[in-house]
Amino acid sequence: PTLGGTAIPAKYYHVMGGAYMACRLRQRGGNPLVIKQIEGAAAYGYRSHRIGETKEGELKLRASKLAGFEEYNRQRPPNQRLTEEQYLMQALVNGLVDFDKPEAFAVARLASSDAYYLMDRFFVGVGTANTGFQTDFSKPLSMLLAENAYDRVKGRDRSFEPWSRARFTAAVKKLSSIMVDWKWTVEQHKVGAEFGASKCYKIANDQELEQKACAAKGAAGVQPVSGSM
Repeated sequence: PTLGGTAIPAKYYHVMGGAYMACRLRQRGGNPLVIKQIEGAAAYGYRSHRIGETKEGELKLRASKLAGFEEYNRQRPPNQRLTEEQYLMQALVNGLVDFDKPEAFAVARLASSDAYYLMDRFFVGVGTANTGFQTDFSKPLSMLLAENAYDRVKGRDRSFEPWSRARFTAAVKKLSSIMVDWKWTVEQHKVGAEFGASKCYKIANDQELEQKACAAKGAAGVQPVSGSM
């Protein structure tokens, strides 16, 4: 959603999926307004689960990479030791990085890992079975976007002590984009559902649909399969 009009067509499947599901529900007699709510809830649950899975994967990877940080520095003279930020950036890309001019990919990779770490520390209910799904993340996100957020976060959580202000800003920016995409995805499904529910109508039963399908096959010169009528 932040890349302009040229990136939007790749996301049409959200609208199309919402329209298809809404059409099928409408054919079964569903109320158009309720259908839109159902599709929105389904899209939210799907996206929440996917983000939750990604978050858990990132946290496990992050922990495994940081496990060797102290030992790495202990085996090296002071002038060859790395900061946590340098070490994690290098570990996440599984290769050496020029830390005078970090590669753009390594910087982006660290920001993504940090974003999910922020999510884990401040957002409750992202795709986790024990807490359920939270539907409004505006409050914790607003806190992280506040002007004094960097100082507040470092003051309340010691795990952020090694973070520079630039690192924190990059992580919050990435986290914000994840949340925007989440909300945008749900809204696209709702738009599709509204369209699908308005264009489809309740059908009498499956037999009627089957008869229409057979009639269409006959008109096209296709012999119906025995027993299908």
